Amino acid sequence: MITFVTAPHQRGLQRSWHTSMSSLLQAPRRGVPTLGWDLVYAVEISHLNARIAAGQPAPRQFSSAYGEEISVEGTLGAWQIVPGGGADRIFLQIPILHASMRHADRIQTFYGSVTVSVSLAYVAEAEGHTLRIRSDRDDDKAAFHIECTDLGALCGLMGRSMVESSLHDWIATHAGAFRHALATIALDPPRTDAPHAWLKPTTISYAYADRPARGDGVLAILAMTNGRPGGHLKQQVMASVIADKQPAAMLISPHLLLDRLILPALALAYPGTQREDFEFVGDFPMLQLKAPRPLGVDQDDGLPAAPTLHSLTLSFTGNQFVCESETSLSDGVVTEHRRVLSRQVLRMQTDAEGRRRIAFVQEGEAEVHPWSTMHADAPSRTSPPPAWQPAMAGVVSLLVNGPVMLGGLALAALTGGLPPHADAEPADPSCGGPWGLPAEPLACDASRPFAWDGSASFALKSVDLAESLRFSGTPWPQA
Repeated sequence: MITFVTAPHQRGLQRSWHTSMSSLLQAPRRGVPTLGWDLVYAVEISHLNARIAAGQPAPRQFSSAYGEEISVEGTLGAWQIVPGGGADRIFLQIPILHASMRHADRIQTFYGSVTVSVSLAYVAEAEGHTLRIRSDRDDDKAAFHIECTDLGALCGLMGRSMVESSLHDWIATHAGAFRHALATIALDPPRTDAPHAWLKPTTISYAYADRPARGDGVLAILAMTNGRPGGHLKQQVMASVIADKQPAAMLISPHLLLDRLILPALALAYPGTQREDFEFVGDFPMLQLKAPRPLGVDQDDGLPAAPTLHSLTLSFTGNQFVCESETSLSDGVVTEHRRVLSRQVLRMQTDAEGRRRIAFVQEGEAEVHPWSTMHADAPSRTSPPPAWQPAMAGVVSLLVNGPVMLGGLALAALTGGLPPHADAEPADPSCGGPWGLPAEPLACDASRPFAWDGSASFALKSVDLAESLRFSGTPWPQA
């Protein structure tokens, strides 16, 4: 349905429209941005820790002697990632399962833990680039820095200092104990003919963020695609990147969605425009028409000229795909103007066969703002000829249905794995079944270059639009 909003005075309408548009752009962003990265693939550390613990050997022994009368020995358990880090720093906690300190004839037993901070690095190996704990650095700083120790009932400042020194020496000489491959990423040269080739990473990084409300944290792979540089971006990830009650999430950035899905389809949705007519503006980001363009519509219905598309702005804002447009039609005397604001949201439902399907759905009614202007030297006629009415209805229909077509074409390209900027027309959006298009193939194919702890699969649970396109699920379906 369409909502027509009329205004008695053009200036008043323009003021209200621009106020509405400004409010829209300045409103709080109710989403999960990728902070400039094309792709973000994050997991909760509690789920990653379970995999880390399963891959570690039996408890390890440590010991040190200080002269003939003082010695420290004990047993260390499996290390795990704990909250406290941020950006490129990760905190590891190593449990002290049982330990003792002997001073002459006196022996003190204790247990506790040691927490160290580390950074990670990608290592090029045969199976791909593995994300591992960094055991050496190219600066003067130690790869492992002890942040704090919990030594339980151990008494004495000197004794505690000796135990910390013993632990430091053991960690510094046992870097192999921390060689676990947290993730593996394939960085093969992109093939333009491969399904979802535009989603393959070409530059990678990582980031960590605490989740204080949950007493947990998230570790994320950050990636750029299609050869786009990422050196200017910070190693940051939003703590809210993962939806509640889900162990992992994959995010596709709004820039990538606009550039690889929406931009190639604009000429189909708005005849008369070309890819070169649009540009990215702002940090939001938004796609915007550079300059007015005549729309390629049928003029056999008696129109005096082709309608002019004055503006077109598209963005993913919060959980909405927002499209704003303005067009006009004139015979040199009367000019009919139309502004259209359309909002779509992404919906997912499960069909009778248990397959998850996604579709863009119009949220509410498209808002259509009509008004007329007269040429300064025009005669007294104040309304367009009656023949214009069906034609203007057709123009409005194009502006209202354009975003709907864009959403359908985008999802068809997503789920069908079309190569970027394909010359052929994308598949019919209705080809996926009675409601929407299947989401599982996209989630599985998009996750294939990424393997968290040896698993290159992804069990999809939900899909939502949270400024970025987010797939929630688990990389360990059998876990």
